[in-house]
Amino acid sequence: MPKISALPPMTTADAADEAPIVDTSVSTTKKWTLTLLKTYLQSLVGWLTTAMLADDSVTAAKIDWASTGANGGIWWEELGRTTLGSAGDTITVSSLPARKYLMILFQVGAATSTVNNRLRFNSDSGSNYFERSASNGAADSTSASASTLGLTATDSASERFGEVYIINVLAKEKVIIANVTEAGTAGAANQTQRAEAAGKWANTAAAISSISLVNTGAGDYSIGSQLIVLGHD
Repeated sequence: MPKISALPPMTTADAADEAPIVDTSVSTTKKWTLTLLKTYLQSLVGWLTTAMLADDSVTAAKIDWASTGANGGIWWEELGRTTLGSAGDTITVSSLPARKYLMILFQVGAATSTVNNRLRFNSDSGSNYFERSASNGAADSTSASASTLGLTATDSASERFGEVYIINVLAKEKVIIANVTEAGTAGAANQTQRAEAAGKWANTAAAISSISLVNTGAGDYSIGSQLIVLGHD
């Protein structure tokens, strides 16, 4: 902040952009101008400018996602997303950094025929998954030594949205819980479908670094279908 003695003298008042202040050392009235005030405020924040606050200028890399300290662990950080540019059977988000907790969000539709959603971690298609699931509140069904984790209430061509939570500790089995809603036939008179699932990936030697949503139905995922992965410690 400049010293009062360094401010310019005020000879005439202009209420639009000046404020009087007395320099008692020389009994002279000085002035704060709008330009001086802006310069001072900008010096307080240093690098911060209007351009830096423009749309898309504040990127994730500029945000502190520290796992320790006063703000540690309070944010879900987006780790990656994949959106299909053409119809296909697999949506993968890879090169995931290590995070203790993972959240998956997905939105898919069917380009042709029906789709059935299943999860796979680190491209592991071995018999290393256990699944317990229920459709529309019906009795549980289980699948042991499976090659994927199921996330579908019914094979259908309707739009569906799902969320999955995972504990991702390297030396422990990766336990998941999931909820999925399927839109069903268009129109408010037609019911939606729901699927609830719990399961695990029985790997105790690696953290999850890649997640794939795999379709085992007769059709393909439609263009625009999306898989998003978030995480925090």
